[in-house]
Amino acid sequence: MDLRQFFSIILARGWIVGLVTLTVLASALGFGFLRAPTYTASTQVLLDLVSADPVAGASLPPAMSQAYLATQTEILNSQKVALKVVDRLSLHEKPETLEAWQGATDGRGSIRQWCADELLRRLDVRPARDSSVLSITYTGSTASGAAEIANAFAQAYIAAQVEIRAEPAKQSRTWFSAQVQTLRDQLDFAQRRVTDYQRAKGIFSSEERFDIENSRLQDLSTQLVVVASLTAESAKRKQLAQESLHSGSASELPEILQNPLVQQLKANQARLEARIKELSAIYGGNHPEILKVVQDLESTRTRVLQEMGTVASSLTKSHAVAERREGELRLALEAQRGRVMAIKQSRDELKVLERDLDNAQRAYDQALQRLNQNGQVSQSTQANIVTLNPAVEPLKPTTPNHLLNGLVGVFLGLLLGGLAAFILELSDRRIRNQDDLSRSLDGPVIGQIRLLSDKTLRLARSTASP
Repeated sequence: MDLRQFFSIILARGWIVGLVTLTVLASALGFGFLRAPTYTASTQVLLDLVSADPVAGASLPPAMSQAYLATQTEILNSQKVALKVVDRLSLHEKPETLEAWQGATDGRGSIRQWCADELLRRLDVRPARDSSVLSITYTGSTASGAAEIANAFAQAYIAAQVEIRAEPAKQSRTWFSAQVQTLRDQLDFAQRRVTDYQRAKGIFSSEERFDIENSRLQDLSTQLVVVASLTAESAKRKQLAQESLHSGSASELPEILQNPLVQQLKANQARLEARIKELSAIYGGNHPEILKVVQDLESTRTRVLQEMGTVASSLTKSHAVAERREGELRLALEAQRGRVMAIKQSRDELKVLERDLDNAQRAYDQALQRLNQNGQVSQSTQANIVTLNPAVEPLKPTTPNHLLNGLVGVFLGLLLGGLAAFILELSDRRIRNQDDLSRSLDGPVIGQIRLLSDKTLRLARSTASP
């Protein structure tokens, strides 16, 4: 069937199309007039996704904004927000609500829950495109009720958002309170360990004491080097003195040559020897004067030998003193090294204790900071949401829309009327043009008789008369 055949059917059975169209149109208009009017009110809330949180100091990344808006849409459509609206407006206490609940549920279940479900059924929440605005639309039976409930949803959503932020913060605050107490005890214990260790080791300034003891160690080491050098030198002098005494050349020792008493005695010895020569030349060998000078000379020589022995003995004693001093310095040096090593060990142990103290202090400070932050969040009544456009009472009902109902009725009537005409044509097929005739007889059409109008017939008759 082509389009021309379809239109020929519609024209032939136009009364069916008209009757069905009028029936559907009347039904649509009648349904609209019989239906109770409904009113739609809308409010918009703005979500601040750019500014940082005044408490936590964090802001939402741009990539998360769409997911955040979808989450907020789900929150607005949640039972939590709807129940807040029910409680805020006391809808479950109104007589008409009780009557409707009794009729719908026979008194079963919770009236608050039923009211919340009814509110959510008439609620529509949509995020605005490319913005941070949520549109809250509610459809009610009265204009004032629709606007009131729409605004109540906005306020309940803001309150629920505050609770959603505050409730985890309250739980975290309770947990962090216990943690802070535990960490405070650990901090006190670490502080006591450091204090007790400093008191036990006598450490008040570990660096200062270490520097002092290390300086002492350096001084002792320097002294030991000097004394060791002196001991070695005194050993050489001692050996040289002993060898000189045995060989009889002690007078050539530097210590003896530099000894004033020995030099004085040697000078007396030389004077006495010269005196003996002088007297011997005058008196002869047995003169009493010469014997007296000889006796003085022997006494002087004896004293020289004694003094030389004393000098040699003093070298031995000096060497012994130097060795003893060197030994004492070596013992003091080893003791000082032990003290320095002990201070190093104590300082290392103290550093471990101080590091534990720093870690305990850091953990305590972080926990205390989180506790204070959660405390501020749990007590905060601010949300990053503000009502942009409050809902106002609509001036006209949303439904029924008589113009739209009429247009829909006409469209459905024409559609159903055309379908009815097509069905009737299939049940009672007729020839309406030459194409139908050609298909029915399975042959070509060789002629066509046209139906002339009255005007055409009169013109033909006037032309044919003499």
